Amino acid sequence: MALEYAVPSAGRNVFLDNQRDPEAILAQFQRLVRIARSEGHAIGIGHPYPETSQVLRQVIERLPELGVRLVSAALEPGPVTASRGVTLLADTTLDEVMEREFDLIVLPGGLPGADHLDRDPRIHELLRRQQQGGRYAAAICAAPKVLAGSGLLRGRRATRHRLSRAA
Repeated sequence: MALEYAVPSAGRNVFLDNQRDPEAILAQFQRLVRIARSEGHAIGIGHPYPETSQVLRQVIERLPELGVRLVSAALEPGPVTASRGVTLLADTTLDEVMEREFDLIVLPGGLPGADHLDRDPRIHELLRRQQQGGRYAAAICAAPKVLAGSGLLRGRRATRHRLSRAA
């Protein structure tokens, strides 16, 4: 659909967990890394299966060896409970990273989390600076509403989860 309307888009390079076997998922992740090294980028898609989570926990610990530094930031200090009941503890808070530049900012999906992000002016400021610097931002599930609320989608089309309301 995006191509029909000449909207810039990207497609999945690797489906991580079409087989719910940790060894197969790891092999797909390694394939994703090879593509990223060769092409300069790659998109992998997976599900919140226990097997996928297990493998991702293992590979995330090894990302620094590949030259990747992940920084997770929460709106406020303390644990965050995601929409599916998973409890997460971020590396830092948004206030602590507001002045930093990132190659990529990824907004997590889920409700009401995307609503909380969309109501926070710091997120909008960070996303606008990201765009002004020519750097990337991505949004999962319901989070494209945050990109819209930041003005990043003006004149563009985007998809979002059917239950989220666009700004």
